[in-house]
Order: sequence, then C-alpha cells, then structure tokens
Amino acid sequence: MAKKPTSSCGKEQLKLALCRNLILTQRYSSQEELRHEMSRAGYKGISQSTISRLLKTLGVMKIQNAKGKKVYSLNAFHHPVPDINKPLTSMVLSVEHNEKFVLIHMNSGYAKAMARIIDLCAWPAVLGAIATSNVVWVAPSDTHSTVQLHKRLLAMLELEG
Repeated sequence: MAKKPTSSCGKEQLKLALCRNLILTQRYSSQEELRHEMSRAGYKGISQSTISRLLKTLGVMKIQNAKGKKVYSLNAFHHPVPDINKPLTSMVLSVEHNEKFVLIHMNSGYAKAMARIIDLCAWPAVLGAIATSNVVWVAPSDTHSTVQLHKRLLAMLELEG
C-alpha cells in the first residue's frame, strides 16, 4: 500500500495525477462530475475551486466528442508558465512502473531536466534515463529492482513518505 505524501507539494501532485488520469480514462462534461469522482477516490470535501485550479494547471479544455457533447480533454499544446519559485517536482504528473522500467509523466517541457537530475544522481540502480518533452523513461540496472527504483523515485519527488 502506498504511503501518503508528507509534503503539500506531494499531495498536490497526487491530486493532479488523479485528475489527469480521470480525464484520460473517462468523459466528464462538468466540474461537478469530476469533483464527485475525485471525492469518491478519497478527496472528501474537495471544492469546485480546487477542481478549477487543477484543470487550469493541467491545461484541460473542453472539446466536442463524436456525439456532439462537450467534454474535458487534455490539451497537448499546454505549456505551464515556468515559475522559478516552484521546484521541478511540482511539474510531475504521475510516476508509474511495470516489471521493466519506470515512467515519470511531467508537464510538457520539463522531462529533460528531470532526466538530467536522475543522471546526475548516479544511482547504481539506474542504467539510464531518456526523456521526451513530457515523459522520462528510467531503465533500472537490474529489472528485479524496478519496484525499489520506483519507490526511490517517489521518495525523491516527495510523492511518498
């Protein structure tokens, strides 16, 4: 079972990751529908203004689907304005893994910096890190340690205590 993040930055990133995943996997036409789903996922009492802020941060927009209904969708061209006062970790949307590697999903334009930081850590557990503009692919030195590498990256990013 994953531990709850200890920092407010980590908690915010978990909200962003959940909101992003909900929008990617379901179709929502109102903030209220999304708020209700996030509440069911454990964010009891989440406000409409928080949902609005999450949508803005993610660059979500409304598009018309095949049935003519307007639904929320991630905007592939959204680039958050860099803020020198926010850490790079605040640009992390989610961290996931399978038995072979770890993926770090980030706001567009930040993944290469994150990959560089991982490379500079020079962890023996990391074979290498490759980045697109919004995803860092981290290859473990040994695929038997992928889960441990995932946990270490979550701790580094303050997404797990």
